[in-house]
Amino acid sequence: MTREADPTAQAPMFPLALAADGRQVQIRRVLGGHGLQRRLLAMGLTPGAQIRVVRNDRGGPLVIGVMDSRFMLGRGMAQHILVS
Repeated sequence: MTREADPTAQAPMFPLALAADGRQVQIRRVLGGHGLQRRLLAMGLTPGAQIRVVRNDRGGPLVIGVMDSRFMLGRGMAQHILVS
């Protein structure tokens, strides 16, 4: 008998700061206070949003693409955004 994948299971979450260049990810959760959540909301970065990592050189800010826009996020902010 083979085990089939559970269709309701979700991919594991990890911080956006660890996502590789060119990767398409979905925001799953924001670990931060109201100020951080408001700032991300203003940029369209809410749970469920699809984003693309344009540049993550692991040493400075990340460049991400959201729809037709690009944003730079500090590494600390990216560490509080969980994606899958």
